[in-house]
Amino acid sequence: MHRLAGGVGATAAAIGLGCLLVSAQGGPQQPRLAPEAQRAAVRELAALVSLPNVATSSADIRRNAEYLTAALTRRGFSMRTIETTRSPVLVGVRPGVPGAVGRPLALTVYCHYDGPPVPAEWRRYARSSSDDKGPIAALLTAIDLTAGPGRSIRPTIRVVLEGDEEAGSPVLEEALRAHAAEVATDLVIMMDGPRHASGRPTYD
Repeated sequence: MHRLAGGVGATAAAIGLGCLLVSAQGGPQQPRLAPEAQRAAVRELAALVSLPNVATSSADIRRNAEYLTAALTRRGFSMRTIETTRSPVLVGVRPGVPGAVGRPLALTVYCHYDGPPVPAEWRRYARSSSDDKGPIAALLTAIDLTAGPGRSIRPTIRVVLEGDEEAGSPVLEEALRAHAAEVATDLVIMMDGPRHASGRPTYD
């Protein structure tokens, strides 16, 4: 298994990877977002960042989890909510297209949907727009872009979304170990974390 990290830079990586993996069937290999699709992507991000998401508010975190579950379900994911002693961990899968050599590649995308509290004296402009809801909106847009009419997404795409990253991810490992078969994968894209000083994607 490989891991690709890149923080905000992973936003572009997710869309670019989606375009490369698209199965073109009578259409361009790398589709572009039409103006209306661009506006839809901005509306999706605006809806996401309008939801308060400090992990200490269980009601707010629950609303975020429900929003994301619905958004991913509309895009063909089968979603599971893993209840923990803290915030829910969301796990989803969108089946891929088997190739000539057997099962499709499995690609897992990690994001977190919580955000840190902001001091009252700060001006606040959607603190989570980059960390980490911008990458989530980019993922949703990448799915819309690559799964349009006449196209299919070849890999199986799994998602793991947690609501306690800003608190140190105290329950994530336990939740994933208990559901290891559901998150088994060939490649992980971490849509969070610092970007390497070189500006290049980081694998390990």
